[in-house]
Amino acid sequence: MTVTQFSKTLGVPDCAHWPSELPDGVFGFRIDRSDFETPLQAGDNFHSAFNRHIAGENIEPPYNTACLAVENALSDFGVVEVDSEIPVRGSGLSGQIDIVGRDDSGRPVLVELKSTLGSYGLKPRPSEVIQLGTYAFIQGSLNPRLMWLRVGLRSSCVSVFAMRNSAELIEAIAHSIPSLSAA
Repeated sequence: MTVTQFSKTLGVPDCAHWPSELPDGVFGFRIDRSDFETPLQAGDNFHSAFNRHIAGENIEPPYNTACLAVENALSDFGVVEVDSEIPVRGSGLSGQIDIVGRDDSGRPVLVELKSTLGSYGLKPRPSEVIQLGTYAFIQGSLNPRLMWLRVGLRSSCVSVFAMRNSAELIEAIAHSIPSLSAA
């Protein structure tokens, strides 16, 4: 089962409800395009562009400034040593973490990157919180920093939502993993 599927079927613990409607930071950028086809195509194209950006490739418009804004947002939140699309597998689950890094104190950071053609400041849904917490559990991180970045392609903003204490979430997920094997 994929981590995404698991996160949508798990009961929602209180710690998976994002406490605030407001992001911890908002970063603006200019974009050279407004016709992004469908939201799914725009998301796939942006993820692909960001992966190439992290690999050091030059990204052409329209996604180049959005990639730089994500990189700057991560840097401003102290995230270094960034890599993307990291596969994880364990406890009968598998998936890919959008962004993995470390903060300047050496603490692991896991990031879920979402692009949207609509509102950019939407807080993480409980299933997204559970998804990232499950990745942390599978990876063996006990209390990493978890972050959700919303890239509003039409609104030209990156909104950052950061969870500084993820231990309670990961513990709740750890207690749910054995029920996965019984199902």
